[in-house]
Parts: sequence; C-alpha cells; structure tokens
Amino acid sequence: MPDRPNLIDVAAAAGVSKSTAQRALANDSRCAEKTRSKVRGIAEKMGYVPDPIFAAVGARRRSKITRSSAPIAYLHASGTSRYSPGATYLPHCQKRATELGYRLEAIDIAKMESPESLWQALYAKGFVGVLIGSVRKDFHDILLGNKLFPCVCVGRLDHLPFHTIRSSIQSGVRIAWQKVLERGYKRIGAAIFRHDPMLEDDFARFSYALGSQLTDFPDEEPIPPLVCGFGDQGEFIPWVKRYKPDAVIGFHDGLLAELKDAGYAVPGDIGFASLHCKPPKISGVHENVEMCAITAVNYLDQIIRHGERGIPHTAVHLVIEDKWIEGRTLRRKNLAKKSRPTAM
Repeated sequence: MPDRPNLIDVAAAAGVSKSTAQRALANDSRCAEKTRSKVRGIAEKMGYVPDPIFAAVGARRRSKITRSSAPIAYLHASGTSRYSPGATYLPHCQKRATELGYRLEAIDIAKMESPESLWQALYAKGFVGVLIGSVRKDFHDILLGNKLFPCVCVGRLDHLPFHTIRSSIQSGVRIAWQKVLERGYKRIGAAIFRHDPMLEDDFARFSYALGSQLTDFPDEEPIPPLVCGFGDQGEFIPWVKRYKPDAVIGFHDGLLAELKDAGYAVPGDIGFASLHCKPPKISGVHENVEMCAITAVNYLDQIIRHGERGIPHTAVHLVIEDKWIEGRTLRRKNLAKKSRPTAM
C-alpha cells in the first residue's frame, strides 16, 4: 500500500466498491448510514485525506454544473462584534475570487444546523478552499478540525494556526506617529488602551509608542502611553490634563468627542490622530481592507495549486500597511514649519 492511501485502498479495506466508498465519504444519502459510518471510520483510521480539487470535479458532475469556476467558502459567524472589520472583507474577496475564476460562497457557521459537520459538508459540496473571516472563539475548535482544505484567515483571529493576512498593527502606529511628528508637534501622547487579557497587537502598539517617545524626544520626559482597559476610558481626560500633550494618537475616534466635550479645540488646542479612523474628517490611519482581501484570495489560490491541506506546519502571516487619511484634526504641515530669520 502507498504511503498515502487513496480511495481504492479505502474501498478495498471496507469491502465495498470505489463508487460506494466515494458516496459514503461524501455523506451521500443513497448510501446506507451503516455503510457510511463504516467507510468513514476505516478512512480515518487509515489516514485517508480526500483531494478537494477532485471533490469539486465530482460535485460538479453529480449536480450537472457546467460552470468552470471552483467554489471556495468564506466562513463567518453572526453575532461577531460589530467592531470587527470581517464583514467588510467579503465583497472584496468575492470580486478577487471571481477574477481568478473561483465562485465564493459566504457561509454563516452560527446558522448551521450542525456546525460540527462543517468540513464534511464542504467536501460533499465540492469546495476547494476556505477563507475565514470574523468567527467567534466558541467556533474555533471546529475550525481546528480542518484536515481537508487549504485555508487562509482574513484579518486578525487569535489562536488559529492558519495562514493569515491582516493589517499591520505596528505600522499603523508608526505611520500615525510620523505624520503627527511631521506637523511639528513636540509632546505626543499615545492613548492606545488594551484588551483584557492583553493581545499581541496591544504589545505592538505599546512598544512602538514608547520607543518613538524615547527616540524622537530623548531629552524630554516621556509621556507614558495610556494603556488602561477599554472599560476605563474615564481615565483619558485626566491623563490629558496631567501630561498636557500637544497631540494625541488615540485608539479610536470616540476619544475626539471626549476632547471636545472637555473643552479642547481640535486642532487649535490639541491635535488628534486616530488608529481606527473613519474618513474623511478625522486624521489617522485606516485599515486597507481591500488589499487585505485581495492578498488573502491570492494566497489561497497559491496554496490550492500547491495541494496544501489542513493546518500548515508553519503558518505564514502577511501584514498589509494601513492607509493614512489626511483629515482635519491635525494642523497643516506649512503651519508647523518655523519661519526662517530674515537676512540682515
């Protein structure tokens, strides 16, 4: 028997024909439940892994589909936090998938009658690859059961060892800091907050903000980044009053409203840049959702062609730089430049 068992090997071990084994593994109702259970058990014991590409061809034949586009799934779960950008990736993923000759189908895991049967259902329907969007942690164990499909995560998802395409958290802070610095601000404070428990991106924001303080203003007493929990945002204005920054790099746009409510004119009294800004009025960085989506589909296409399946031995993480939005909450560059002394 070859190192990697094929469908014929499974059929022989189960004492059935190749076509019966194929129907059993596809959970075809034309095959008796007892036979399906027996064949699946033997296949799992033998370490048999079906090829999604061949599964897609078989599914098209069985359903008499004549389209040449192979289906890929976009998994998400309803009820995911409204702050998650996962839903915004979908239309860009669909557009790029179509350009590459695929047909992308969005699947809400939370609405499946039996989420545990996810991978078998995708195989039976002939899917050739999977994109994972916003999925709650209570579904992560199901996602980790993937042994059949090449898989790429779109956006940051914690504790999933798949290839991931996401925005660069550190570059977002770097771009915002440099843009604020270019406008002549000398006391820059970073109100970046943190998750509970802390995540990898919290450390990235904190380390770059603190490192920038020490590098760009080595002779000044640094303004400590505000890294309290999101539930303690009442500490923001007291932090501003205590350290008197002339510009704030904030985690989100809501801090701008707090500054204005506290009587600060922006950008007259204090400049403001957001790490999650909503263009066009607020200055700051904005996640390059379109490029994240395009890159994710491109990478999925690559590993489909290479025949990769399941959890990779080493997951690749590609990060996409955020986009800078000029906005109106920072003073203009020409106002930040010092005038040259007049020649005598």
